[in-house]
Amino acid sequence: MTDTNAVTLVARFQDSREARALGPPAEVRRAALLLVETSFGDLGAHPRLLDADQLRELVFDRVARRIGGKDTIAEFVPRVLRTFYAWLGEHEMVTHAYELEAVFDDADSEFVSRVRSVKDGERIAGDVKPIVGRGTKVGRNDPCPCASGKKFKQCCGKNG
Repeated sequence: MTDTNAVTLVARFQDSREARALGPPAEVRRAALLLVETSFGDLGAHPRLLDADQLRELVFDRVARRIGGKDTIAEFVPRVLRTFYAWLGEHEMVTHAYELEAVFDDADSEFVSRVRSVKDGERIAGDVKPIVGRGTKVGRNDPCPCASGKKFKQCCGKNG
């Protein structure tokens, strides 16, 4: 599943009445995206297909390690998690829905302390996307971009 499908799933959730009742839309979106993208990216599975052990790993290990200790999103994750799965169960079949309630209860009581206990060296930053230059490359025989009228190799390219 691509990032586009994860974003679409989160957008559908965020349009729901339940998601709007959770709090600030930006925080809810960040928490939901973190959960869904981590599920697709790290575990390679749609959130509706996760069993209790996989969801526990997702929430308490992978998601907790992606959140900074002072980030306010940590308080939103347990509520977003429970609400997201309730919403998902109404619209799609959640394979192991009966097992997940224990994970939600644990997340309510332990998630924030788990995030705070992760040491800086254990944190993971998520996917780092490379910077892609937007300008065009200047060839050696092209006119120099400094507008001197010379070829690039005889002007600014001579020193580099």
